[in-house]
Amino acid sequence: MTNINKEEGGLSEEQKRALDRMIERLISYYYRHPAEFMDALERLRELDKRIKTRLYSEALLSLTEKEFKAFNFIRSELQRGHSPSVREVAKAIGLTSSRSGARAIKILVEKGILRRTSNLNGRIRLQIYGHESC
Repeated sequence: MTNINKEEGGLSEEQKRALDRMIERLISYYYRHPAEFMDALERLRELDKRIKTRLYSEALLSLTEKEFKAFNFIRSELQRGHSPSVREVAKAIGLTSSRSGARAIKILVEKGILRRTSNLNGRIRLQIYGHESC
């Protein structure tokens, strides 16, 4: 398997052609065997859920005490329907600067535990077991 060409930010021409051939074969198989295709697709979806659950669990186990406090605070705030600010996260874990709160959030995002929404004044969206909440 060839790697994605990171310099161009996408797939090489060879990879694009291979992907096109694979898509054509999948479509052809779907039209010839729709029941088997849908069964295989459902098994892939279930496998995807199990993989995401395991990766998420491993990420949670790798958290430090402060990271786990930040995670718990953000989760509880989101469950109440409130998206906490960076300053609120910092205060909740016993830090005084917003920069420290931002660092804790950044670590949680890098570990795949949190996902930030874009252009919403720093609001945070929590990712749980591959599904979004709030």
